[in-house]
Amino acid sequence: PTWSADRVAEKHMLAMRSAQTDLGVWGGFDPNMTDRREIERNLGKMMPLIVGLKSYQGTTQGNVGTYDLSHRGLFNNLTTFARMRAQGGMRQPLALHAREEIGYDTAEYMMRVHKQPMYWCHVSTGTEVDYAERLQRAYPDLFDAEATPHHLTMTHVDARTHYGWLSGRMQP
Repeated sequence: PTWSADRVAEKHMLAMRSAQTDLGVWGGFDPNMTDRREIERNLGKMMPLIVGLKSYQGTTQGNVGTYDLSHRGLFNNLTTFARMRAQGGMRQPLALHAREEIGYDTAEYMMRVHKQPMYWCHVSTGTEVDYAERLQRAYPDLFDAEATPHHLTMTHVDARTHYGWLSGRMQP
């Protein structure tokens, strides 16, 4: 996971070795990092190296927990990023990987309280579409979302049989 400046730099270096095109690296939050000064130092080093930050709040991309705003580490990461962005003019977007109510609650809180632009990745249920439409109406200048078609139709069986991803996992 690219949750630290060191991992972001390593990932960028590895990608540049064989890249045939321009590329960008996304960073992420370490939900186990709770100290605001440590979070600020990490983000300060990471920001020049990344195109944006992702907030993984569900069981995806290898994390095993579901994190909502009551989780101290996640909350401190989100609010520290929003404060640093407002103070320092950072322009990297914040992309949200969260399911259902957790996605809605997080996006709504960050836009209402921090005026933080939010991008909800991989909206894939009817409830999430309803939430996204509600957020778009309430915060038209701050909110955007997308649905990735294969997230709507592909299963773990497709991942293994069509793409050869051993131990592939698709949700839903």
